[in-house]
Amino acid sequence: MKTTPLTRFLVVVMICAITVVVAMKMSWKSSIFPPEMPARFDLVSRPPNITPDYSGIVLPPNIAPMNFTVREEAKDCIARIHSDSGEGFVIAAEENAILIPIRKWRKLLNESKGRKIFFDLYLKNNDDKWLKFEPITNTVAKEDIDPALVFRFMKTIYNAWKDIGIYQRNLTNYDVSLVLHGRSFGQGCVNCHSFPANNPDTMTIALRSRQ
Repeated sequence: MKTTPLTRFLVVVMICAITVVVAMKMSWKSSIFPPEMPARFDLVSRPPNITPDYSGIVLPPNIAPMNFTVREEAKDCIARIHSDSGEGFVIAAEENAILIPIRKWRKLLNESKGRKIFFDLYLKNNDDKWLKFEPITNTVAKEDIDPALVFRFMKTIYNAWKDIGIYQRNLTNYDVSLVLHGRSFGQGCVNCHSFPANNPDTMTIALRSRQ
């Protein structure tokens, strides 16, 4: 059955909506019922493997939560994210995914400008023993990042332009909005785009279309 651009767009919207609902449910669960920290554990003399590798980086204080997945064999996983003063919060992972509550994240970053924050990960292995890894350390910048990022979204492998659009991402959360899509002019190609002198009031863009 041949699908239309509208059908594909609706499918993408439904997938995004389901993802957001699951993330909100998991964040709500960790916020209302924070997990108990393990009383006994063995120390592991290395940081945990995570993806994306958010370690040793500088975080703008207004950046969206840096969610990640733990790439270790584990039956259970708990993360404690805190500043050097000890303030922070605890999250229970779901299938090794750490989804950070946005309000607690913003509060921690705003109170930690110019300082370091730490990600302490506790994993329960197949023998039901808890392991604590070396903390992941990041630095919180004093300055905010510009809140908007404009990008071109297209398939990773393609032979002809189709379903290509320019989108805007809010870097302080996960909101994405459409700026211009090729379906507006006969599935044309929206190409290089830039803001002269970094002024967001004016954008130049190259277009290709058979119409």
